[in-house]
Formats: sequence, structure tokens, C-alpha cells
Amino acid sequence: MALTLQVRIGVKNHGIENNFMQDGVLHHIYNPVEQLLAKTFGICIISWHFPNIWPPPSSDINLADFWFWHYLKKRAYLNKSTTIEELENSIQSKSKVFK
Repeated sequence: MALTLQVRIGVKNHGIENNFMQDGVLHHIYNPVEQLLAKTFGICIISWHFPNIWPPPSSDINLADFWFWHYLKKRAYLNKSTTIEELENSIQSKSKVFK
């Protein structure tokens, strides 16, 4: 069950009433904002609600977040560096494998 909090603000921008919404639903866009973006930028928008679909947030899409940093950290700390310079050198040497 999603809890929704909505606060209306009396200021108007571009003829659209501003809303602050915080809830537990998937990414969404306020219809008047979607219309303004479509009118202003046409098809040059990458978003879930436009023809150029943006993928959902997922660490599976980005292999660096999913696997690489864990691998690099594990290898870099094997040397037990005692200074920042030694740690930086270790990280650089271990990451050369991927260049």
C-alpha cells in the first residue's frame, strides 16, 4: 500500500499549478508537465512517458555498479596499502586489466 502526501502550492508557472508529491509508486510525471515538455521539446526527450523510453532504475543495467567496484576493491586491498598514494597506485594497476 502506497502512502501519498500531496501539498498544493498557490504559485503558477507556465499556467501549470505546482504540486509536491511524494509516494511509493513507480516513476511518473504530472500530466500538465508532460504536455509542456512535449510541446517545448517534441521528441527530444528521453523518459518513460515519451517515445524515447528511459530504462527503469536497476543496478543490473550498469555492470560497474553490479560487479566491477566489488572486484576492484577486493583486488586493491590485497596489498594492504599504508598510504593514500600506495592505495591509488594499487587501484590504478588493478584497473589496467579493463583498459
